[in-house]
Amino acid sequence: MVLEQLLASDPFLFFRATPGLYHADLATHSGHKARSLLNPSKVSPQMTIGGDIHMANFGTFRAPSEKEAVWGVNDYDQTGTGSVDADLTRLATSLVLTARNNKLSSSDQKASVELLATKYFEEMRELASTGSAKGSAPYLAADKAKGKVKELVQKATERKRGKWLDKYTKLDTKASGGGVRSFLTGSDPELLVITDVTTTKSVTKVLTEKGFKVLQVIEKIGSGGSSNGLPRYWALIENPNSKKNSADKNPYILEVKCLLPPGLLHGKSPADGKALLARQKQMGGLVNPLSSYVAGGVTASDKRDYIIREIEPEKDSLKLETLSATDLSETVAQAAKVLARLHTLGGDKKLATSLQKWAGGSVSDVESATKRLREFALTYADQVAIDHAAYKAAVNK
Repeated sequence: MVLEQLLASDPFLFFRATPGLYHADLATHSGHKARSLLNPSKVSPQMTIGGDIHMANFGTFRAPSEKEAVWGVNDYDQTGTGSVDADLTRLATSLVLTARNNKLSSSDQKASVELLATKYFEEMRELASTGSAKGSAPYLAADKAKGKVKELVQKATERKRGKWLDKYTKLDTKASGGGVRSFLTGSDPELLVITDVTTTKSVTKVLTEKGFKVLQVIEKIGSGGSSNGLPRYWALIENPNSKKNSADKNPYILEVKCLLPPGLLHGKSPADGKALLARQKQMGGLVNPLSSYVAGGVTASDKRDYIIREIEPEKDSLKLETLSATDLSETVAQAAKVLARLHTLGGDKKLATSLQKWAGGSVSDVESATKRLREFALTYADQVAIDHAAYKAAVNK
């Protein structure tokens, strides 16, 4: 599906794919980028935020122990400096859009946003009181997760690399060395296509210089959200752990992905791969040890930054379109906790106290912030529907 068709197919997909439009609208709505939407009487603290926090950017990934999966924000490509308002309002709007796509009632839509605010501020108060002593990593293991999230984490933990590779590769058992894998191309759901010789050489050269033994390079054109249409390549590489574990010969898949400039910077600064990884680590997000970046492009004609990272078998996400009102509420409560921990950079007590002071610690402060968040999310979801309808009409002309 080409980019125009993807954006025209669904309001939530349109919302996901246009973070720049969202941040421009948010700045206009609040009157000034430094003025808080949730607490208009105070100036918003400017700090490292996710920048593109929405329901589809929560999912599973590999835990530090490498023995299990965990659940949290699994996309940091739009991180930058801004107000926590931007993350909260974007997540809240995505909740309303998800609920509407799932034919949930208006009361369910409002309840999901109210629950987000309640649990977010509740976690912030807890972090201001106990800080990192609580064990406040911004992700949840299976023993701390609930409902559909818990099921997803358990399923991702049990997934085996060899079986997972069958989705993207074929195994030639007649080849020497016990079998050789190569990418599937053509009709698979991920839309992997053969790259031209020049691009293949360029990507191979970049990864070889990073210390990887490249087996094959392919282009991935099936992507969702804001990355759709940007150059993205997948590479089969020799298993970097094969020397430690000779029994495991399954290759790894690395992604080499062009970065989109952060929307919250309104196009004033280009994407910065080095800074992206630093911000992800700063927020307490897990940075896979194979992760790296390319400054100034992969090919001679492309000067944009690229991110290099492993496509982890543990990575997965909820099928949002299947969530009931109860499922959505349970998921929202967990997302709110994770987001509060991200905003406090993994449970920094001093930062949590500062954010709590900005938001206001009284019951009435929280109620007021919740009301403003709810009203914004419902109103902006309406605007997304209008923008999507106009875009769809233009595409279908």
